[in-house]
Amino acid sequence: MSNTPRPTSPALSTKPRRASGRLAVIAVLVALFVFGSEVVLSSLRSRNLSVAFETNLRFTPTPLPVGTQPTATPTRNPDATATPIPQVVFLKAGDEILVRVTWDYRIGPRFQRVILGASANNGDRAVAQATAAIDCGAAILSCSGTTLIPLTYEIPDPNAASGSVGIPWPVGEYKVLVEQSAGGLKYTTIQEKLFRVQAQ
Repeated sequence: MSNTPRPTSPALSTKPRRASGRLAVIAVLVALFVFGSEVVLSSLRSRNLSVAFETNLRFTPTPLPVGTQPTATPTRNPDATATPIPQVVFLKAGDEILVRVTWDYRIGPRFQRVILGASANNGDRAVAQATAAIDCGAAILSCSGTTLIPLTYEIPDPNAASGSVGIPWPVGEYKVLVEQSAGGLKYTTIQEKLFRVQAQ
């Protein structure tokens, strides 16, 4: 009996090669589709955030000299309307500063919660502070909106053990900083502006 090996059929030997070739082509096509989709989404994805400053007449008394405090808490003007701030900012003592933040986010897959912080600083001392948040919830395609952050000069409340009370701005210069923190990361400054209160 001969021990010569039986010849392998050429048709049987080429089938595994054809199958593996098809798999390789499919894998390449899938990779190209995923990459192309990500490129398209990246071109559409945007995180636009803008900051504008306005003033709103809150208090009606005369300006206070530096270092003095009122004997009574001024009342808020219920008929006050917001006024856009010009390039050179001169703040009236009875005004409050309104920081208007507008956002327009496009294409997720998710939008991080953003904490907005605004502060008015006289030298190295913060005399007014307030925060707001951008929370898009479960939105994945788009998220837009606007919020107002009011800033009023504050002093410790003389009639309470804690807390503060707003008063008219003393004469001086104030730097307003607007910052953001996304996903619990460190705050970064996104806008700043100088305000001056002159004696009248």
